[in-house]
Amino acid sequence: MTQDALTAEELKALEDDINDGKKPEGADDLTGGIHGLSISGMSQENKENKENKDDNEQVEELDPQQEQRNIQLLLDVFVQVTVELGRAQHDIKYILGLGEGSIIELDKPASEPVELLVNNQLVAKGEVVVIDENFGVRITKIIDPKERLMRITG
Repeated sequence: MTQDALTAEELKALEDDINDGKKPEGADDLTGGIHGLSISGMSQENKENKENKDDNEQVEELDPQQEQRNIQLLLDVFVQVTVELGRAQHDIKYILGLGEGSIIELDKPASEPVELLVNNQLVAKGEVVVIDENFGVRITKIIDPKERLMRITG
């Protein structure tokens, strides 16, 4: 049977493999790319297909080669990575008064770790480092996958 999209069960299995640290063939390091990636949701078509399936019908298991191909599809997906130092809230009068050299105090103490967000979802915390002339983040804590899923699903 040919499939164009992953089913919810396949996405869940893929997410479990990723979060268990299983390394896809040809991937040198999961921590730089998809470690901490959470996959949620399904297309409307998949939702309708799932609702129409008989409850007693067993889920078709994929062979290892098909699973490998599905993981390989994800390895080239780009995600937005954001590091959040902190936040501040001010009225417009304050913002209009800002100029070069102005300092905005953030709500987070310097001793607290920064947050690493992937597609606006918290996946890790870390500390700011300087690499040559660029900033970077040394990851000190990976957010538990179950906690991430709870944040996503509410």
